[in-house]
This record gives sequence, structure tokens and C-alpha cells, in this order.
Amino acid sequence: HIELVERFYRMFESIYRYVKDLNRYLEDVDEGVYIQLRLEDILVSESGKQLLAEAFYLYGIMLILMDTRIEGPVRERMLITYYRYKGGSDTHSAVCNLCRSTGFSPVQTKRPPKYPEDLFARLTPPLPVVRMVVNRLRSD
Repeated sequence: HIELVERFYRMFESIYRYVKDLNRYLEDVDEGVYIQLRLEDILVSESGKQLLAEAFYLYGIMLILMDTRIEGPVRERMLITYYRYKGGSDTHSAVCNLCRSTGFSPVQTKRPPKYPEDLFARLTPPLPVVRMVVNRLRSD
């Protein structure tokens, strides 16, 4: 059954890489790596504003779906199984941190304290950028 475990691990790792790549892009824009781009310029254009908002939305949806469809203890067991059979990688501990159990269960009516805020805080996009996007969406 290692093929199935590998597929789940690749999914978990893809979520982690998505937000890491998004954060890297936003940091590069902020540092001026792309000479023609500034964050303010991206948010002025309709398509840029929409793409950034959708990028954050997609990250949130991936985390919420992962947490509601694959319960925390099951994710943790799959990560341990993958580690035992395939060994660690340079991103394994970060993926484990992102995918560890939140205590949330879709069958329970009461959600854990500070959920889903704690889930999103495990790997956050730059908060000033998030605030800029939210403020720009509110002003329109």
C-alpha cells in the first residue's frame, strides 16, 4: 500500500510547496527582484488583485479540505508510514508541521479553540500583503 501513502504524501507536500512558492514570489516582488513590479502595481490592476485574492483563497481551501476530508490522526499516521518506508526529505518536518492534527473532527459539533486560525498560522503568507489585498478588495 506504499503507493497510496506516497500519493497522499505528495498531496501534503504540494500544499506546503504551494504556499512556500507563493511566499517566495511575494517576497521577491517586495524586494524588487522584478523591476517592473511592485505589490501596489499588482493590486491596482484588476487581474492582479483577483489573482492574489484567489491565491490566498486557494491556500485556505486546500487546508480546510485537507482537515475535513482526512482527519488529523490519519494524516499523522500516513506521514509516519511514509517516513518509515521512504525516509525523510528536506521538507518532511515542515510538511509534518503543516499536516499535524488540529483536533478538528467533522463529526463533532464543537470545533477546537482557535480553529482554523491555528491551522493557517502554521505557514502564513506575509501578513502585510494579506492586509493589503483585503483592504483593496474592501475599497472596491
